[in-house]
Amino acid sequence: MDNDVYALIYTSRAKSAISDDELLKILKVSRKNNTIANITGVLLYRNQHFIQLLEGPEEAVNRIYDTIKQDERHHHIQLVYSGSKENRQYEGWTMGFVHMEQYQLGAGFNDFIDQYLVKEHLVEAGDSLYHFVGTLKEHAQTDS
Repeated sequence: MDNDVYALIYTSRAKSAISDDELLKILKVSRKNNTIANITGVLLYRNQHFIQLLEGPEEAVNRIYDTIKQDERHHHIQLVYSGSKENRQYEGWTMGFVHMEQYQLGAGFNDFIDQYLVKEHLVEAGDSLYHFVGTLKEHAQTDS
């Protein structure tokens, strides 16, 4: 069990369409940087929208998040959840990935995720989104 796990979730929108090849490049760089920083998590992508969960030591998570905020490929970056947790949801995964357009995840899933992607006050839904992201683990592509 990690004693020092800090979790952070943000949403953002790509400034332009992102190809599958570009998504793979982003994942490759993320996985390398996250390995060095002891960060785990998952990246969700749908219709130019991202939801990302980062978890690990608080200082390292915030450093990665600060770097992400400077990335000019996306905008409308919004922190929706941050806090300490007893355990990692994505232990051993430097960065899982779910391309949500490629999965049929059950009735109402797309409506649910769209609600979170466009809602102006996502912070109010942060705890729910944190638990929801954890449920997607079985659909994530890992780096192993």
